Amino acid sequence: MGTTRRPISRRRRFEALEKCGYRCIYCGRGPRDGETLYVDHAVPVARGGGSEDENLVASCFDCNHGKRDRIVVLPVLPTHTFLGWLRVQKTRDDPIGDLARDEERDRLIEPASFKHLAAQLRRFGGADKDVMWAAWHAWRECRRGGKPTISVERDRVINEKSEREARVRGDTSIWKLGMLVS
Repeated sequence: MGTTRRPISRRRRFEALEKCGYRCIYCGRGPRDGETLYVDHAVPVARGGGSEDENLVASCFDCNHGKRDRIVVLPVLPTHTFLGWLRVQKTRDDPIGDLARDEERDRLIEPASFKHLAAQLRRFGGADKDVMWAAWHAWRECRRGGKPTISVERDRVINEKSEREARVRGDTSIWKLGMLVS
């Protein structure tokens, strides 16, 4: 009798595909090449592999079904870390930039998940709603390879528009996310 598998949630499937850059980890093909991607266990369940995030990877149909229950040496995934990415964001004029500057002062430990990041921020006393909003959007943007979330992009556009309007009026006020700061 085989091992009973628990289904992998949509969220975890999405994160596995995102982690691999929406490309098959074995051959590099993806949706742009007309391939449908599946979430594969790098170490097959039949060989003792589990459904931990580290063991879930993107795989095209051919590679997933051709591999079957064999263990294949994986290519190395991109090694950028969340904190490495965040520290580069210090020059941004938005909440993610503010979070990056705060992190420079507090020196967080590399988070394994957003939950871990949120716990660290609470410990440093930065658990207000705005900090958590920025942390969530920073986490998602980093996981998406630097592509801003819709909310952050919308706020950036509002900020640029407010600054243009202030320059036209001759104001020297600072606008941030559509709100007057000074």
